[in-house]
Amino acid sequence: MDFMTIEAPEALDDRRAKLMEIVAAHVSEWPRVGAALAELRDRQLYRRSHSTWAEFLQASWQMSESYASRLIAASELHHETLPTGKPPKCERLVRPIAALPKEQRADAWHDAIALAGDAEVSPREVAEVVRKRKPGVKKIKVAKPIRIKVPGAIVIVEPGRAYTSAVDALQFALEQAEGAELRRAA
Repeated sequence: MDFMTIEAPEALDDRRAKLMEIVAAHVSEWPRVGAALAELRDRQLYRRSHSTWAEFLQASWQMSESYASRLIAASELHHETLPTGKPPKCERLVRPIAALPKEQRADAWHDAIALAGDAEVSPREVAEVVRKRKPGVKKIKVAKPIRIKVPGAIVIVEPGRAYTSAVDALQFALEQAEGAELRRAA
């Protein structure tokens, strides 16, 4: 459908009413609702009664903009995956895939189907596929706490994120202790 064609206001009002009816009557049918929401948003049909998309969603269905976006993304993925014969059963199942770049989504769903085998695709398979496709965030290795016995005391070093080694943490602690002694002596 070409959204750039000029239509009579009455036709737009009729289409808007039809799309709003779909959303209200078929909230459990998330692919259909997502498609209706996408058209309402893309054609800016909400502007007939509200100045912003968020106001329109809230006033019409007490729906947040983020939830509407998730429904739209899930609906798009659902339509992309219909040829597989195993489209997603629920919107929540495809939320992690919606975070991937658009060109990777259908392939990710195919991978989740392959991973599930004959069983239904579960959130576990989806999460595994998305984890493999997302650029990984490197975790900083944090050293384990170390107990050091010194004459007259036991020092426990628990390096945090800023210090990846016990030596770094001890050097910082030593600098802090020296500064505190100088302030006391002055």
